[in-house]
Amino acid sequence: MKTYHNQKWNLSLDHPNDWEPIWENEPDGGWEIVVGMAGKPSRSGRPLVTIRVFEHAVLNFQPSNVTVYAAGGAGEPMELPRSPGEYNEICKRELVNVLPGLHFLSEKTGTVAGMPSGTLLYSYQGGTGTIRETQINLFGHAVTYRLMCETPEEQSQAVEKYFDSVVANFQPFAA
Repeated sequence: MKTYHNQKWNLSLDHPNDWEPIWENEPDGGWEIVVGMAGKPSRSGRPLVTIRVFEHAVLNFQPSNVTVYAAGGAGEPMELPRSPGEYNEICKRELVNVLPGLHFLSEKTGTVAGMPSGTLLYSYQGGTGTIRETQINLFGHAVTYRLMCETPEEQSQAVEKYFDSVVANFQPFAA
């Protein structure tokens, strides 16, 4: 294993020796990809593990009588969801429109790194084969994290094992 360190976010990440960072501090639709690690390519593509941060809350943690709005798609106001399960439903509706041959395999809510979390596992058809993707959103009062694993199906077992270690060792890093 090697260790990657991101100066801007003061984040360290262990990764397999044959993986490399391909993105660092890159904007991505309001999110920032803090780091994107890529593994060895296979006939169906290259596995990716990314850690992203969104410097706003995406859940409404206010009392039930307080509604919070944020800018949604095309700048339209959107009421913030109140639970990780509600956020998962929003993500599922968006993913259906962008991923060909999408199949949801599982979803759950819980806690990761001491934060409420929502997890989606799904597969879709990539250019050369089936891709499995796990999206884990961690919800803070002022920041949201997204940990993602995208892997060609034939590499999924080994890559998902590595991703599990990333998730198990993740520590929030933004204020």
